[in-house]
Amino acid sequence: ITSTRLAHVATGAVAHVTRELEEWQKAQSAAGFSILAEVPAATINGESVNVWHYRNAVYSATRALILERWRDVDTTDKGDRRADALDEQMEDLWRDVRWSVADILGRPRLFAELV
Repeated sequence: ITSTRLAHVATGAVAHVTRELEEWQKAQSAAGFSILAEVPAATINGESVNVWHYRNAVYSATRALILERWRDVDTTDKGDRRADALDEQMEDLWRDVRWSVADILGRPRLFAELV
């Protein structure tokens, strides 16, 4: 993937995660916090866990979007198995996005699948 495409996908990931946090961000701004690092949260290695979760959500969304858009899979059995593995990886990455957003929002990490 070229650096131009990566920047494009990463921008989309930032937009997605930011949109997911939009209402929460408005509430934090109203409470007087202008940046994420100012919102009270535990720190690990000198960094707010909220900042870590935001970054993790963006990284995970970026990787998932890359896999969705630019996977190169052939039509052999081996290619089909690789496609299945990539589908599972994409699901895991989108789950990581949801969990990181839930952690910032202070909500439980809920995952339910209808059968």
